[in-house]
Amino acid sequence: MFVLLDLLIGRLVYPVNSYPLTKDSMIVYLSLITGTEHMISLVMALAILLFSISFRKQTKGGMVFVVGIVTFGLQIIASFSWLISPGLLLLCRLSFPIWLVLAGFLLSKNKN
Repeated sequence: MFVLLDLLIGRLVYPVNSYPLTKDSMIVYLSLITGTEHMISLVMALAILLFSISFRKQTKGGMVFVVGIVTFGLQIIASFSWLISPGLLLLCRLSFPIWLVLAGFLLSKNKN
């Protein structure tokens, strides 16, 4: 979802079909991109929470649950990207792939 959003941002850098961008249309466009990024981050936070809750009763699922709660909180913080510093935003954005790899590693140990 974030990659598709980045493709939309590219519209501001590389004009498509020579459509003119006025100041007002750029403001609407950037507002739409910011709102979409906010929505994607909130939906991803909810998905992380629900996934973590579903695995909490398995072996080592408690650790996935705890790390999932932390990642959920960081994704909620990341959804307000206009309010936080770029360093904190990077940490919040990186929390999802770190959680994903950790959850996959811990849950793959379950099968053996």
